[in-house]
Amino acid sequence: RLDEGARWRRIDVRVYPRRCYAFALLHMTGSDHFNRSMRLFAKRKGLSLSDRALRPVVRHGKEKVLEGQCVVDCRMEEDVFAVLHIPFVPPEARHSG
Repeated sequence: RLDEGARWRRIDVRVYPRRCYAFALLHMTGSDHFNRSMRLFAKRKGLSLSDRALRPVVRHGKEKVLEGQCVVDCRMEEDVFAVLHIPFVPPEARHSG
């Protein structure tokens, strides 16, 4: 039990397959606002971005239908930005909002 007024930190520990590295790192180093913005950029390109993958999707109204199992190959965070045609933002600058 912490003393009243004591500082505390929350630590998230997650384990991902190697193929998810770029997406997981991007997700874990961005603020909530930054991550929502990235998902919006992906949506505008007909893609769906999560902490596990970047996939082509078709939307019918608000319903999202994944286009097969095709996952856009991104080995590094820079690859995700390149696919979305936006400039790379380093982790220390991902605090928008």
